Amino acid sequence: MLNSILDLVKGPVMNAINTNDAVPEEKKAVAINSTTDAIADNLKQHFTPANLSQLTSLFGSGKAASSSNFLVDGIKSTIVNVLVQKVGLSQVVSNSIASSIVPTLMSALSNKVNDPNEKGFDIGSLVGMLSGGGNNNSNTAGNSAGDVLGTLGKLFNK
Repeated sequence: MLNSILDLVKGPVMNAINTNDAVPEEKKAVAINSTTDAIADNLKQHFTPANLSQLTSLFGSGKAASSSNFLVDGIKSTIVNVLVQKVGLSQVVSNSIASSIVPTLMSALSNKVNDPNEKGFDIGSLVGMLSGGGNNNSNTAGNSAGDVLGTLGKLFNK
């Protein structure tokens, strides 16, 4: 599942950066890698058991790609900071890139989570995997939390 998430992230990032003439050619690879890593880290921060009710509400309501919610705002801010600080792009260019990446990413993630044909790709599985719960058989509490989250996530895939 992690590869699926990274694929969801990498596509919009590559498109937004490679098609933006304001990003110098020599900075595109660094911008793509830094942005992809920043988004993955941000998802790990937000996809936690503590945020489960917000996430299920967000993805269950179809508002995941809206311009005003905790996840969208956090990811946009992270992208802008990384592009300004690590890559050296201007605030305006960084905002433009973030504004094109995030809605596409959130829409794709929402579609995957809500697609009944995507077995094992639900809120509970995402939270478990990104928060470190996953399939760690030596952690009974983590497995119990993962089982509960998986069950809750399946409620939103019906």
